Amino acid sequence: NEYNQLEANILEDGCRDPISIWRGIIIDGHHRYRICHEHSIPFSYSVMAFDSRDEVKVWICRNQLGRRNLTEEARKYLIGVQYEAEKQIGFRSRQLPPPLYERSQHPLELQEKLSRRTSVRIGQENNISHSTVEKYASYSKALDEIGKKEPEMLPKILSGRLF
Repeated sequence: NEYNQLEANILEDGCRDPISIWRGIIIDGHHRYRICHEHSIPFSYSVMAFDSRDEVKVWICRNQLGRRNLTEEARKYLIGVQYEAEKQIGFRSRQLPPPLYERSQHPLELQEKLSRRTSVRIGQENNISHSTVEKYASYSKALDEIGKKEPEMLPKILSGRLF
């Protein structure tokens, strides 16, 4: 129904929002692109600048989490994916020496402390606890594994049609 409504809107008003692209890959606007392409409707695009795939994942998750029509399953999944991607970004950036006050800590303790900061911040952004963010990360990893073995299952789970 939402796709049909989007198609009707684009046919009537044109494509109002640009398609977001990173390195030639559509990261937002897949449906708008398909509709415009099928009906030869002109559209604009916005080239996004990110340093890594994980930064793209974080942007996509934040963008999608701002949508009203998100199922609870999709919301949990996106929060988990965002957390895992932000951890990866943080781990790469920590190749620099840690601040003086953190140098005495064991590397694993420091890694856990920094991961906790990420989960606390994401939890605050989404009005949930940091431990819930970490649980959602496990949930998203499990769904990714299901998606590898049974690709048709993931959309059913995330849409809420399966449970």
